[in-house]
Amino acid sequence: MTEAPLIRMRGITKRFPGVTALNGVDFDLLPGEIHALVGENGSGKSTLVKCLYGFVEPDEGVIEVNGVPAAIDSAHRARQLGIVAITQELTLASTLTVAENILMGRLPRGKLGIDWGKVRRQAREALDQTGAEIDENAIVGDLSVELQQEVEIARAISAQSPVLVLDEATSSLSEAATERLMTKLEQLRSQGVAVIFISHRLREVFQCASRATVLRDGQVVATFDLAGVTESDLVAKMVGRRMEDLYGKRPIPKGKVVLSIRNLSTASGTVRDASLEVHEGEILGIAGLVGSGKIELGMAIYGAIPPAARC
Repeated sequence: MTEAPLIRMRGITKRFPGVTALNGVDFDLLPGEIHALVGENGSGKSTLVKCLYGFVEPDEGVIEVNGVPAAIDSAHRARQLGIVAITQELTLASTLTVAENILMGRLPRGKLGIDWGKVRRQAREALDQTGAEIDENAIVGDLSVELQQEVEIARAISAQSPVLVLDEATSSLSEAATERLMTKLEQLRSQGVAVIFISHRLREVFQCASRATVLRDGQVVATFDLAGVTESDLVAKMVGRRMEDLYGKRPIPKGKVVLSIRNLSTASGTVRDASLEVHEGEILGIAGLVGSGKIELGMAIYGAIPPAARC
């Protein structure tokens, strides 16, 4: 007998001005499974899960939780139904402590009001569960973006909800933090927690998920077990054709230097002593985690941010 889905979405359609983001999408989530939702940018992945955790209301379709139709019109309603989301957009209160953020909305109370000792203990337990080495008394705004993301993860996991949605939650995490999260997801799965996992990093998808649903242009292409599926197979379903060379690399001779930057720093200190050269016919990529300074570097190069020193 097949296990009944914990979440069943049927005929989910969502239209925005000028575009149909979702067109009759069906999706099931079973208890104790990690189900990957994959597709190119704009395929509808985030819109679908936003319908589930209350950020977007579908125009058509039905969502069932434990076999019962549910109208999920807010994040509060989603939490009541046992659905918690971790997204790449931070939702923390920057002026509050880590402990206050983790227990926000469910602060334990004593005879004289909030039991702050219990708040700190429970927050510490939540952080220890995820392996995050963060002081529970620290002010969130003083933390790096990566550490703030780890606080988001600790908050969601500590809620002990049966359904967890990860929408690009690893995008600002280091490799070590991502590995800790993968270990925790496996523990949660073994305890019966169901996880929807969205990531552009296909290695992570194959590492943690057992099933995958592929979206393309707002429609479901296929749902299948990942066992025996290669990364090339998955990419082919995502883009609709075989990709023999994912990156299309070919040698291109460099031309003369058209832009040279030496020891560029910004007044905020986000960028320090950055140097680079760009040649004719060259595409130079600048990469880094959220908060690494890559955006500030670009803004400083084209003059939106004044440099600390001319270069």
